[in-house]
Amino acid sequence: MSSQEFVSECNRYILHIYFSEIDIMPYGMAFFKSRNTGHSWIIILGANGKLKTLHRHTDSDSYHSQNFPSKTIEEIIYDIICHDSWQLKGRPTRSAPIRYTYALKKGL
Repeated sequence: MSSQEFVSECNRYILHIYFSEIDIMPYGMAFFKSRNTGHSWIIILGANGKLKTLHRHTDSDSYHSQNFPSKTIEEIIYDIICHDSWQLKGRPTRSAPIRYTYALKKGL
């Protein structure tokens, strides 16, 4: 994945309806915060083209690596939404990802 593809994919999948404080850098880093949990996330495009995800619970916390099995931006965002759902309800659900998919299709 090139930096240009990274930016394009981030702009496509990191939706303002679900995330806030979105900052996508042209050199392959994306910073954003979940509107649901307030957790902050960073996606980094490595020199090898692989994606790395970092996460923190509050602004005063340090970022830690989040080992999602994801290989694409879309999969990472889906995993983040599932993580939010688990945080909010204490167990995995499918409702948040379904709402996200609906918003994505509607261009929200």
